[in-house]
Formats: sequence, structure tokens, C-alpha cells
Amino acid sequence: MSFVRYNRAPSNRLGPSNGLSNTFNFSLGTETLTIGLTQAPSPKLVNEIRLNGSRQFGAQQYVINGTGGAQRPSDSLFFPPGYSSNDSSVSFAIAPSPFSQPWVRRTRGFEATTDCR
Repeated sequence: MSFVRYNRAPSNRLGPSNGLSNTFNFSLGTETLTIGLTQAPSPKLVNEIRLNGSRQFGAQQYVINGTGGAQRPSDSLFFPPGYSSNDSSVSFAIAPSPFSQPWVRRTRGFEATTDCR
């Protein structure tokens, strides 16, 4: 007897951010795959093997929602050729500020950060 089990558990959260015209989108997901094989050559002997694998992924994104006429500037204003907001990030901060937050860096892409003190 054998079995295969696949499970996908996505989770998304969309909510307000640090301002009226910003929205924070957070996605998290887990996928698992289990494969099992059971052999019962006699009533007193059972052989069993199970293989399991899983992966988790997460992403976060700040989005301008257009409240009050806010518009998102073109990617070419902030990123060099070959990079975009899909795989890179830019942040501006004025410190000290009660709205300063640490940024989670992505594994690839271009990132520029400016900090005015």
C-alpha cells in the first residue's frame, strides 16, 4: 500500500501602513509533500518508509493605494536600467522618526537606501 499527500497553505494580509496612502501586502506560504510505502509480508512484520519535504516562502510589499490622488512614480526615476520594483527596493528615511522600521532585504536585485539625519 502506498500514499502521496500534498498540502499548500497560502496566507495573505493586506492592511494599512505608515500613512493614509500606503498599503502593506504580506504573503506567506507553506508547501509540503509526503510519500509513503507500507509493506506487510506477514501479520507480525510490517515494513514502512516515508519521505517528506517542505518549503516556505514569504514576500512583503508596500503599495500606494491612490487615496487623495497619490500616484506611484515610474521605476526609471529610482532604478538603473535592468532593475525594477519587482526585484529591488528603494527607501528614504528622515531620522529620528517614529515611523522608521527595519527593512527585510531581498536575495537579489538592486537596493538603494538614503538616510537623512
